Amino acid sequence: AGAFLWEILKKTNLLTPSQIKFVILIFLIAPVNHARIALVMFGYTTSYFFFFLAWMLLLRFRSNAMFAVSIFCFFWSFMTHSFLFFFLFPTLHFIF
Repeated sequence: AGAFLWEILKKTNLLTPSQIKFVILIFLIAPVNHARIALVMFGYTTSYFFFFLAWMLLLRFRSNAMFAVSIFCFFWSFMTHSFLFFFLFPTLHFIF
């Protein structure tokens, strides 16, 4: 998810490259105790992965095939219902 967030933040032009690196570092270090409950959290982490993958694909590749793959990944990520709300962010990012 960190690599996908890196690609997303590079496209925004809101942060400098050093600020992006710092945000990614915090983003990757924050879930320190995540490994202990990996099996229980597998559904959530899979949804998390597919959400950021879909967002990155939506921004990086502008073909119809990648759009379809991106939509599939978004739907897969909706196994975690809270991502339904956060779908607003990639949609607005794609529109603007």
